[in-house]
Amino acid sequence: GRQRTDGSETPALAPGPRSWAGPRGFLERPLRFRAERAMDVCSTSHWAARATASSDWSAAAINNRSYPAWWATGWGVAEMLGEPDAGGECSDRGSAWAPSHNGSAAEWVRLEFGDEPLRMIGLQVREVLAAPFILRVEVESEEAQRWTIWNGTDETPCPGWFDLSYDSGSQAIAAVYIFTQADGFEEIDAVSLEVPIPCSPSPPPESPSTPLPAFAVLTARPLAVVLALVAAWLLLFAYLCLRVRRRSRSVGLRAAKDLEGPTLLSPPGPSIDLDSALRSHGRSTPLSTPLSLPHQATRTLP
Repeated sequence: GRQRTDGSETPALAPGPRSWAGPRGFLERPLRFRAERAMDVCSTSHWAARATASSDWSAAAINNRSYPAWWATGWGVAEMLGEPDAGGECSDRGSAWAPSHNGSAAEWVRLEFGDEPLRMIGLQVREVLAAPFILRVEVESEEAQRWTIWNGTDETPCPGWFDLSYDSGSQAIAAVYIFTQADGFEEIDAVSLEVPIPCSPSPPPESPSTPLPAFAVLTARPLAVVLALVAAWLLLFAYLCLRVRRRSRSVGLRAAKDLEGPTLLSPPGPSIDLDSALRSHGRSTPLSTPLSLPHQATRTLP
């Protein structure tokens, strides 16, 4: 860690408090459910977007040339902006805000959480060194009026979250003041403002579904039943038309064959010239004389 001097040896700061502002819409945590409150409330966390402090260690390092230059890169008011980024141990770290001296003098930080004032239901402060050290918490309205919302004994462990519940009702909060005091260097890593939002209504539980009888389905969806019947009749009509067409074509082919009659075909085999056969055996038969051969008769040639 770094070695720091006590308050009497701390160099003088520049006039006025130190401040730092983040960009527009700087880091807003998504919706979460706060079940630990007296009543379940839906809320969203807005991290600090702008910060001002009574003092910070980086300003002391900048104003004192004898300090190492790297000491001016941490422990400034800008370290309180956004989500926490410090580790899980109670130790000195440059990613958290720290005052310019380690005496017991009271310090304060002023934090804004958006471009517009917001209603609040709670505040969380991440303490990472010399905890507990919060003395008092005040809020500031849009009209720059301030009042105290907590004043007591801080019992936050180190490291730990200081969790404060406070419902501002219809009053919008423009800024929050946190007053600290510790015998050492108190350090704050992050601060978030809990803002109420409308809860989404949960859907009603679904009743167990029971199968409907056939007649109930028919009466419940008459149009679907009518369309299904029409489609079935169309399919049956198309099938019958196809059967009739095939049968008519078969009957027509059979009638055409009956009209043409039987077809006579010559028996296979070589043709015989009868005149040539008779001349070769010494007989001649006039071509004009018909030759009659009885059925099944045989002729013996000499």
